[in-house]
Amino acid sequence: ATPMPDFRPGSWIDGNFRIWIGEDEDNRAWQYLRETREDWARFDPTEQERSRMSLLAAEGSDWNWWYGRDRTSQTAVQFDDLYRRHLANVYTQAGKQIPDRLLVPILDGGPTMVPILPVGLVSPRIDGGPPGDLDWASAHHVKPDSGGGAMNSGVPVVTSVRIGYSLSDMYLLMQFGPHAVAAKDLQVEVRCTSPGGTTRLIIRRDNGEAEASIEPCGPMTWALGETLQIRLPFESLRARRGDTITFAIVVLGEGRLMSAVPAHGVMSIELPAADYELQHQEV
Repeated sequence: ATPMPDFRPGSWIDGNFRIWIGEDEDNRAWQYLRETREDWARFDPTEQERSRMSLLAAEGSDWNWWYGRDRTSQTAVQFDDLYRRHLANVYTQAGKQIPDRLLVPILDGGPTMVPILPVGLVSPRIDGGPPGDLDWASAHHVKPDSGGGAMNSGVPVVTSVRIGYSLSDMYLLMQFGPHAVAAKDLQVEVRCTSPGGTTRLIIRRDNGEAEASIEPCGPMTWALGETLQIRLPFESLRARRGDTITFAIVVLGEGRLMSAVPAHGVMSIELPAADYELQHQEV
C-alpha cells in the first residue's frame, strides 16, 4: 500500500468537519449513534436485517448538521425527535427494549421536566371504559403534543393522559388515537424512577389478546378497553408517601416507536405526604 501524505475532508463547508463535530450536542448525538451501532453489532443476523434500515437512516450526516450553536432551526426539536426515533426503531424492530437514553433529548438544556399536579385524591374504577366525570376529576390532565412533532407525526397516537393518586396508589388513564386503535400489535411501557429504583410496566395487545407485566414483580390492577387504565400501589413503584417519582410513557406498535409522553423529557409527580390529610382537611 502507498501511504497518502495528505487526506482532505470531503466537506463543502470550509473543507473541514467543524459543523458536524466538536460541540456538546454534536458529541452526544454521535455517542448515541455509536452505542446503538455497538448494540446492533451484537444482534443476531435476523435481528440485524430487520433493523438495518433504521440504523442506516440514523447514520445520515445531516442529523449532526443541526446540533450545536453553529446552526439553528425552528424545527430543531422535531429533528432531535426524529433522529432519536430512528435509533429507537433499531431496537424496536429487533424486538429489544429501547434504552432510556434515547428518551432524553440531545438538545442542550437536558430533559424537560413536566410537573404532574393533581388537585386532589382520586379512587377511580379500573374497567377500561371512558373516564367518568367524577372518577378522574381531581387527576392531572396531560394533552400530548400534537403539533406535528416527529414522535407523533401530526396525528396524535395518544390523545389524552390522566394521572392521579390516592393515599396508597398511583392511577393512570390513557386514551388513544386511530393509529393506536387500529394497530394489530400495541405495547405501552411506563417507566418510573423512584428513590427505591426503576420500575417498568408493560401492557401488550396482540391480535385482540392483552397481557401485562411489571418489573420488578409487584401488585397492579389494569384494564384495556376503550381506554387503558392502571392502578399501581406505591409499593410496586418502590416508593413511599412524600417521594417524588419521574416517569415516561412509550407506545410501540407495528415494529416502531409510535409515541412518547411527554414528547420531550419526563414527567414528575410528588406523592401525597404523610400529613396530606391534615394539610387538606376542610375547616
